Amino acid sequence: MALSLDRNSGLAIVYYALGRKADSDAALHWLKRAYAKNYSLQYVKGDWRFSSLQKVARYKALLKKMNLPPE
Repeated sequence: MALSLDRNSGLAIVYYALGRKADSDAALHWLKRAYAKNYSLQYVKGDWRFSSLQKVARYKALLKKMNLPPE
């Protein structure tokens, strides 16, 4: 599970940086499913690798759902 979580979170960041919004959204959708299955995703908010996603609506919604509202 950890490998898939790391891979998909990394893909969301890379795709977003490349301007591939649909691919980035798909990777974020995967993170949402991981959260629904009660996998620990608390590191997502403080991880510097996610800083480029701070303004993405789906990312903000995921943080809010996890009771980790964006700053």
